[in-house]
Amino acid sequence: MAYRAAVRCQVTGASEKGTWVRLFHPPVEGKLIQGFEALGVGDRVRVELIGTDVERGFIDFSRAG
Repeated sequence: MAYRAAVRCQVTGASEKGTWVRLFHPPVEGKLIQGFEALGVGDRVRVELIGTDVERGFIDFSRAG
């Protein structure tokens, strides 16, 4: 996944273990590690890519704006 500016996505999971978001184009899912407070499943938010770890299969996002 190449770097892009903030994109819209949907929250697909929210618990004590983390908040997960799904982008639709390209279709990827990752962990929202900054700005996840007060979000619930189904919420739509803008996020920015902040890191990846190919070996571990991690994609990390932060809430934009």
